Amino acid sequence: MSMSDPIADMLTRIRNAHLVAKKQVNIPASRLKSAIASVMQQEGYIESFDVEGEAAAKTLSLKLKYYDGLPVIANLQRISKPSLRVYVGSQSVVLNYYQRLTVAFFSGCFFSIRQKFRLF
Repeated sequence: MSMSDPIADMLTRIRNAHLVAKKQVNIPASRLKSAIASVMQQEGYIESFDVEGEAAAKTLSLKLKYYDGLPVIANLQRISKPSLRVYVGSQSVVLNYYQRLTVAFFSGCFFSIRQKFRLF
């Protein structure tokens, strides 16, 4: 079965795993999802991730992080979706102290609050 939005599927799997207090969640792997998991690990939201399997059957295993029995990730959402694209200028992005923002560009660049790196 094909997915129309694999990133939203990844985020939903992480949210659902946190709701039932799972330590690990398995997701179908891709380079984009691995890059997102890398940003999440470097920002401290997950403990680790690993790509397992071969060729078309690769899975991404995320080891979720908890603090005092509560998930480190309090809210996880995707703003821009395939059905509703949201374009925001850099001057209009406002974050609270505890919020993080990860921005993906068409060229494969990811930008997080503290870092920049290229996916491809």
